[in-house]
Amino acid sequence: YYNIERIIINGSYHFSQREPFTILGVINGEGMVDGISIKKGDFFIITHDYGRYSLAGTLELIKVVS
Repeated sequence: YYNIERIIINGSYHFSQREPFTILGVINGEGMVDGISIKKGDFFIITHDYGRYSLAGTLELIKVVS
């Protein structure tokens, strides 16, 4: 099964990747994930062995984990 949640980022937050994978979709705003620019409409996958990552900016995201 999958868990889906909405995440609001205003500033900078750090996360640890513990799930088998995480899909993040930017549904509003813009910012960065580990120094890479992201904006509305972008989707990306964080793999199980990625470790710690940060999200920064003004973002509204959908997070899907298994």
